[in-house]
Amino acid sequence: MPSYSATGYGAYTQVIPPNAINISYTIAGAAGGDSRRDPPGSTWNNPGGWGRVGNMTLLPVNFQYVLTFYCGGRGGAGYGTQGPGNPGGGGPSYFANGGAGTSAGGGGGGASGVVHSGGNGWGSKWITVVGGGGGAAHTMNNSGQMAGLGLGGGSTTGTLYAQGGEASTSGNTGGGGGGSTFGVGTGTFAGRAGYPYSAGGHYGHGGNSAWLNDYLGTGNHVFHYPGYANYGEGYYSLSWDYGAPVLLSIIPNPASVVLGNTVDLQWTTSGEVTYTYIGSNGSDPGNVGGANVLSGTATVSPSVTPTTTYTGTSYGPGGTSNQVTAYVTVYEMPVTTINADNTTITLGESVELSWSTTGTANTANLNPGVGTVPISSSQTLFPTTTTTYTIDVSASGEPYTSAGLDTVLVSSDTITITVLHPPSGTLSGPSLIPWESKPTLHYTGTNVLTLFNLSHRYYYVDGTHTSWQTTEVLSIGSSVTGSYEHDIVYNDITPHGFGPKYVEYRLSGQSTGSLSFEEFLVVNINIDTTPDPFSIPATENLLPDIDVITPDASVFGGDVLVTDIDIPVQIKSSQPIKVEIEESGIWLDVAEI
Repeated sequence: MPSYSATGYGAYTQVIPPNAINISYTIAGAAGGDSRRDPPGSTWNNPGGWGRVGNMTLLPVNFQYVLTFYCGGRGGAGYGTQGPGNPGGGGPSYFANGGAGTSAGGGGGGASGVVHSGGNGWGSKWITVVGGGGGAAHTMNNSGQMAGLGLGGGSTTGTLYAQGGEASTSGNTGGGGGGSTFGVGTGTFAGRAGYPYSAGGHYGHGGNSAWLNDYLGTGNHVFHYPGYANYGEGYYSLSWDYGAPVLLSIIPNPASVVLGNTVDLQWTTSGEVTYTYIGSNGSDPGNVGGANVLSGTATVSPSVTPTTTYTGTSYGPGGTSNQVTAYVTVYEMPVTTINADNTTITLGESVELSWSTTGTANTANLNPGVGTVPISSSQTLFPTTTTTYTIDVSASGEPYTSAGLDTVLVSSDTITITVLHPPSGTLSGPSLIPWESKPTLHYTGTNVLTLFNLSHRYYYVDGTHTSWQTTEVLSIGSSVTGSYEHDIVYNDITPHGFGPKYVEYRLSGQSTGSLSFEEFLVVNINIDTTPDPFSIPATENLLPDIDVITPDASVFGGDVLVTDIDIPVQIKSSQPIKVEIEESGIWLDVAEI
């Protein structure tokens, strides 16, 4: 328990810590001066009046303040025979001196008082004034008293005022003590001087006393001792016990944070503190302040979602403080991912996009062409071109906007859907061409990006055909147009012995993703297999050595040239004949028509 005291004229300042308990102080006004015979030590000696003493108690408050104790000095003694004598001077005071005596009268005692300063906006103010005692008179006829008296004091509100004691002006009278101008039933002045009496003189009256009863709150300032108790210099004493510290606040800044970021915990405590500790349901900051450290900042990384709780306690010689709890809202960064059941489709097919989001988000947009969607969902789409889809999620609105996190809590993901456009084309040309002519083929191709070919195969009159042969490798591209004149191989001796009956053409193309198409065209060939009828003249000397029945006609000889056929033909005759072809020396029977 800290305790302080001092006696004698002076000013004494003490600091009261926050939350101190059992606070009490005593303040005493100085006594009035004696009156005695000259020389001292003779048969009579009248003592001065006792100074007022106030015993006060104060309730605890949670802030620091200062008490300054102003102690008054005792009034001087008067001595000598009755008139003129040596009067005592008034006792000194910082605010209300005692009045001086007359002739052999003693001086009044100086007043003592207490001034509060600092703390809770009270500023500097007198809170207690205790009066000094009145000075003694040389003789005390009809008084029944041997010393001056202090007037009854009382409590008041507002502001205390004081004034010096009244000085004696005649006779062997004592001076008044300094004191307050307030007090129950005391009038409006301080100690009154003694007044002359035919047989001697009167003592001075003691100064008034008063105290504020609304100091730091009604009922906080209690006056315990109303008597006259001090026969000497003014004095004071003060003592208190340390109370438990009070943890005033823990304020997180900011109060909302994204997981992984830091927060400053601004804490304030009061009282006599040994250390302050802050713990949490995540990682503890631990001890954040040492002895007599009443405020500070602890930087923490909240790790518990959605709320990290911090609880603080201060410890001191007076015990353990209250607990203060602060809450930090912790948001997780959103993470969104988007997938597709197929990232490559053919034009006309659908794709199902699905996306999921974790963390803190409440708004999602899928673009292009979709707009607002749930933060986790799926949707079937029919893109017509290769498209990159983006899902954007965020935490919008309150409480995110006021926390400045609406532009922080964002996430996005993309996926590209490749749309394959199948190739297509056209192939056109004549349906029938003369023998040994070259058909001109016209073709178009769309999205023929990897392959574009023209092929053909020959079909013969004997029912056989060739395999597919490459006619021409065409240029590739997204849009191709062209024509091609095909040089058909006629009269292919091996293996058919005669030319094609018709040609089948195939236009084939491919795009990305192995998409392909084929278009076909048949070009017929007009083959002349029937020569015009003709007569073969008989040539007697060329007939073979066999019997030949000829018509009744002259036998003529000569060659017959057949030129109006396109391929080898069979010779038939209306009559049985033999023929030699191209002077081969071989005579062949001719089929009958």
